Amino acid sequence: MKCSDSLPAFMVPILFSFLTSLLFYFSNVLAIVMIMCIYGLFLFLQVDANIEKARARTGAKLATANKIQLMRLRQRAVGYKKIADSEKVYFLVHWKGENDPGELQKKAVFVSRSWSVGRSVDSMSEYCGVTNKNNVTGGPQLRLFNLEGEKICEELSTIMNDLLAKEVIVDGGSVLLNYE
Repeated sequence: MKCSDSLPAFMVPILFSFLTSLLFYFSNVLAIVMIMCIYGLFLFLQVDANIEKARARTGAKLATANKIQLMRLRQRAVGYKKIADSEKVYFLVHWKGENDPGELQKKAVFVSRSWSVGRSVDSMSEYCGVTNKNNVTGGPQLRLFNLEGEKICEELSTIMNDLLAKEVIVDGGSVLLNYE
């Protein structure tokens, strides 16, 4: 189930009645833990779906959605461990899966503000498991795009902090890692 999917409204009472019947019939600790896990997963998917809806809007709702996404990315992001917390910039990186190129996969990744775009692309590709052929001349180059498909930066030597200052990218934002 994708994070952008949410349960239809008619499923919520059915899910709740199923969970309560489990609690009634299996009133032991294992059933309670299982119910809490299922309900936690349900809430997690609902929050992700609501964030995606809010990010499609503008203004205050977009700013709030970005802050919430940044908080969630900080909890599960991967990256080079020696980067100081004050230097970290978080992204939700999307890429086309090698097995199923029609479906986008995603992962929370952090990079350093002082890194170049090229080094950031290398790090993101490493942590996302995307094959990086940027060292091969004449071939397709792995680049960062926004989710609308527009290239974020032409020069790989551009420092990430410069893009943040120009608001080309935002801390906690979503980027697409793809070949051009």
